[in-house]
Amino acid sequence: MIVIIATLQVIPGKTEVFERFMADLAKSVIANEPDTHVYQLCRIPGLENAYRMIEFYTDQAAIDAVKQWVYTPTLLNGVPVPVIMTVTVNFKLS
Repeated sequence: MIVIIATLQVIPGKTEVFERFMADLAKSVIANEPDTHVYQLCRIPGLENAYRMIEFYTDQAAIDAVKQWVYTPTLLNGVPVPVIMTVTVNFKLS
């Protein structure tokens, strides 16, 4: 099992749109990616507009499949909007 944890900081006033987008994305990921076991967004207690994204993958092949994704910007009413995020990737070398 491979776990990825990302910390996301959302622009103030955009959290509702962000949460709806991420909820829809999570449903799609779980429905269409059988090697993704967890794809969960959580608020970080005590930090305004801060979230933690937690992802569990079966193995390296699942991660390799994720690497093939093409970036799509975050959209608000069909218009790309800036999103500030810090991504922490934990990995193990063997």
